[in-house]
Amino acid sequence: MNTSDDMKWAELLWDEYKYRHMMFWKSFYLWGGAAVTIFIMPFLKKELKVLNQAIFIFPLIGFIISLIGAWHLAAESERLLKIGEKYSQIRKEEYKPGNIYEVPIRTWYMQAVAEPIGKTLTFLFLFSLVIISIVDVLCLIIILYPKSKYACWSFYGSFFMLFFAIFASCMLINKKKNRYNKKIKK
Repeated sequence: MNTSDDMKWAELLWDEYKYRHMMFWKSFYLWGGAAVTIFIMPFLKKELKVLNQAIFIFPLIGFIISLIGAWHLAAESERLLKIGEKYSQIRKEEYKPGNIYEVPIRTWYMQAVAEPIGKTLTFLFLFSLVIISIVDVLCLIIILYPKSKYACWSFYGSFFMLFFAIFASCMLINKKKNRYNKKIKK
């Protein structure tokens, strides 16, 4: 291909990259907003308390929306990465910025930051909304059955879920750190 064809191709890819980037963030806010709205609806509408056990459908729907949203975000992230790679391939060397993957990363946390943001954000999206859906169920039990033994267990369960979220995050960070240390030793 000649230079003018390369420029047209690069321009087309850049427009596609901008579109995919916009779609990723729109999807993130759309799915996240939908899930959070469903999660908090039983707490905002006092009339919904008359549903009794049927009120637990809201956390279930929020959880399903979270799963679908994470799947959609992962797909958008993958498309964005593929277009970005193709765009990077056709750019001339003098127009390329430094690539983070070519620079030796000396610390494990910098390696974690060097991961593509779409993958990391998709995981955090799913992880946090799953935790929220579980805590949502536990809070609904406390509200619906304040004097029952389930309310007490739900209260402790909410703290357990918070502890679990912190523990799981620490485990993931430790896994990244160990993977980095193994690379350094090679």
